Amino acid sequence: MIKKGRETGALIDNDDDRLAAQSLLDYWVSVLLRSGHSIDNATLAEFDINLAPELNEADCPYLGLDAFKETDANLFYGRQRLAAQLIESLAVQPLLVVIGASGSGKSSVVRGGLIPKLKAGALPNSDQWHYFAVMVPGSNPLETLVNTLSPDPNLDRELMRQQVHQLETRTTNLPTLIRQGVGDRPTVLVIDQFEEIFTLCPDKVRDIFIENLVALVQASSSPKNYLILTMRSDFETQVAKLPQFWALFEASHARVLPLDAGELREAIEAPAEQVGLKFEAGVVDQLIADVLGEPAALPLLQFMLLRLWEHRDRNRVTYHAYRQLGGGRGALAHSADEFYTNLIPEDQETAKRILLKMVRPSTGLEVTNNRIRQQELHQLGIDPGRINRVLDKLCTARLVRRTPGVTPDDTQIEVAHEALIRNWPRLIEWLDDERVSLRQRLRLTDTAKEWEARNYPKAILLRGELLEEAQQYHDLNSLEKEFVKFSCRESQRRKIRDKAIFISSIIGILAMLSIGFAWSLNTYRLKEKLEVNEDKLRLANENMVVKNQELEARNSALEAQVHKTNEANNRLAETQQEAMDQGVSLTPDIQVDKGSAQASESAGFEALLAGNLSQAKDYFGQAYEAFPTYHNVDEIYNTVLTQSTVDRFNSADAADQKAMLRQIYQTILDNYAWGAPREVIDQMETRLSTTAE
Repeated sequence: MIKKGRETGALIDNDDDRLAAQSLLDYWVSVLLRSGHSIDNATLAEFDINLAPELNEADCPYLGLDAFKETDANLFYGRQRLAAQLIESLAVQPLLVVIGASGSGKSSVVRGGLIPKLKAGALPNSDQWHYFAVMVPGSNPLETLVNTLSPDPNLDRELMRQQVHQLETRTTNLPTLIRQGVGDRPTVLVIDQFEEIFTLCPDKVRDIFIENLVALVQASSSPKNYLILTMRSDFETQVAKLPQFWALFEASHARVLPLDAGELREAIEAPAEQVGLKFEAGVVDQLIADVLGEPAALPLLQFMLLRLWEHRDRNRVTYHAYRQLGGGRGALAHSADEFYTNLIPEDQETAKRILLKMVRPSTGLEVTNNRIRQQELHQLGIDPGRINRVLDKLCTARLVRRTPGVTPDDTQIEVAHEALIRNWPRLIEWLDDERVSLRQRLRLTDTAKEWEARNYPKAILLRGELLEEAQQYHDLNSLEKEFVKFSCRESQRRKIRDKAIFISSIIGILAMLSIGFAWSLNTYRLKEKLEVNEDKLRLANENMVVKNQELEARNSALEAQVHKTNEANNRLAETQQEAMDQGVSLTPDIQVDKGSAQASESAGFEALLAGNLSQAKDYFGQAYEAFPTYHNVDEIYNTVLTQSTVDRFNSADAADQKAMLRQIYQTILDNYAWGAPREVIDQMETRLSTTAE
């Protein structure tokens, strides 16, 4: 017995177990010694790893970064308290919304913890309820819902469209549709990744889907319909935009908090015990210390445990393997570096582009996970075959998580855990280099989504440098391409409008300049005219002064002529008196001569106005012969109408004749107007002024 007991030491590696076994051996050795038997050696044999049993790879008790499913319920530990709280919540209300950070284990606690317990009868008769398959909304949640509710997995396409139409037009018809399929039994509908209604489907479809869910949980008919949702906590603000659902959400949500130390230990050791996996002393304690307090401790822990399983020594996890893998927080980074360095250069660049596509820089230096559709990778401008090959390698290395959708187009991918983003030095370096360009690129994505959400307003469209920058990207998705296309169209329209406005402005400016120029020209002309008029006025004033002087001279001459006439009349009177004294009468003859002179003078003036100087000279000569001193006939006859003047006039052309007539008129007006008839003077002045004008 002592010999067999010593040999068991080769199979016991735990210090506490070895101490207990050694104590048992020591007890029996003391009993034998008291009986008179001698024992040479009762010390436990050294542990021999080569004697430890081999464990089957298929018995792996850890899932890595994959979510727990119902079939994994026997391995799901660490969330028993939370699962119990969820069951209590469902006992009082039909809606349960499980929310938590990305990778916190929301789906695992519902699929691997809550649902198996309900099916096991955790609530009265819950083992008799009807449980629909877990659904993920996808891009068309109504169609996904109809497929989930249908008892026929091969539902006719036309029938499915009819049922979708019913849900679209009668949003209160969902309870009836469920009753038609399962009868009078309580039902449980689980919608995982509920945030997809905000990321994948159009607003109108989402609103109709929500109305159907609200009608389902508010239905007063019996039996009850239970609705369980899982959603990332960073989408809570989006739920606030759904007023008909927000009140229900506030009263029924449960948060998935980080695991405490006891829960972490249970999640590590309980699954290991089921398959006989052992941990070297200190490994579990160190692992708990590494992941304690992490928001997503469960998936991070599962990843490390899976890697430790892969590096186990037979049935034992060693501390050496733990350090070699980088510890609890460094396992992802260590695996990532190992994966990256084993790629060929072109695949390394492709892996870098894929990973950077799945991260989102936020405020400050923080970077978060950015789940995208797998098909968006084909817009990177890289060979699709190479993208698919590298993506498969990333998923196999558990650096990227792929979530199948209802359709291939809905399949989504994301970085396996945000711890990789925060703790992988190589990725951090890439992010530092690309942070600005990534923010700019994601700004385009966010703006395009806002443009779609707000019903495509022109005010959000890009312009200027932002538009030029967007046109340089070669990895645009369909929405972004449409957004950039409309931005270009609006920019071109704006350029045409601005050009038209510019041309109109130029025309307006030219018109204003023309008006200004015309005004200036008119002002200048008016000024010139005023100056000319001033000159004319000044000349007129000067002429008036001259005329006044001439009039004064004429008055003086007239006075002299009157004086002369008076003397002549006096002499005539003296002559007549002498003649009367001598008995001779002269009066009749003088009066006859004066009348003839007057008639000849008038005829002479008429001939002069008619432009006939020869006839005028003859008439003035007759007047002179009749009465030499009558008016100014002697001066006109002998001074103005000289024979040489008449001859020169007769031989001149018409223009010169007109000029000579004006000169004669002016001479008569200036020197001999006192005796001329008034109408003759007026006609001469009129002709002179008309000619001047």
